Amino acid sequence: MTVIIARSLSDQYSQLKRTAAQLRLQCVVWRDRTLAGPTQLTEINDNLLSIIRTSTVNFTGLPAGLTQWARDEEDNQLYDAGAEFFTLHTAAVAALDWLVINIPQNGSNTVLERKIALDGTITPNTVTTAATAGLRTALQSIIDLIDAP
Repeated sequence: MTVIIARSLSDQYSQLKRTAAQLRLQCVVWRDRTLAGPTQLTEINDNLLSIIRTSTVNFTGLPAGLTQWARDEEDNQLYDAGAEFFTLHTAAVAALDWLVINIPQNGSNTVLERKIALDGTITPNTVTTAATAGLRTALQSIIDLIDAP
């Protein structure tokens, strides 16, 4: 029975590390993308929001025994995987909060991805580089917490 539990913790720890690495990569991509110029809200809504939401769910509720298992695996009894992933979860929630507060939405919390001109022309709604400075700060906080691959 111990072998099954250890393998399960191993798989879960590996998955958490992979999720963190993928989140870091996407944060770098989105930090650079929003710095390069206006960004369409459709892209933010369809991609970045989804990535961060998924990550916040993955970093909560770590299984019992994972922290000690990770200490043994990393050969470092001072390593606290629970605290590490909680801190990462908190940073991801801060980025998600920034998006929810600062991205234009209607009364139903639906992102306003398009705008309609007076002549009826529909164009993608965008946010400027200046408007996403706070987002880049939140993304950088996540990046700084995760070791580069």
